[in-house]
Amino acid sequence: YLQGGSGVHASTPLPYRDTATKLFAVILKFTEHVVQYHWDPTDASLAAWWEAVWSWEKMAPRRCTLTQSNLAHLLATLCFSATYRHDHSHDEWSWRHHSIIVPALRQGSKCDPG
Repeated sequence: YLQGGSGVHASTPLPYRDTATKLFAVILKFTEHVVQYHWDPTDASLAAWWEAVWSWEKMAPRRCTLTQSNLAHLLATLCFSATYRHDHSHDEWSWRHHSIIVPALRQGSKCDPG
């Protein structure tokens, strides 16, 4: 995932891709555990949702069977796209100035942070 599409060699540092790859791996691991825990091969609602997802014309070319692995990957992609990818594409200022907006641990009393 996220390999080769940008035309930049994997050996070339690219902060967005490098962070995205690590983040996607973490999200995928989380969704794999969630899917494994809740998986029910007889879930008719899940099967209907899965069919509906792939009936959308933009998704149809990537259609795949409903498996735990495929479901986890799709959920991870949705989570990744709704968070990191969205924030990155929404406003360049946010990712260029992340050190200003990312919360950090500070020394001192939480009641009197000054």
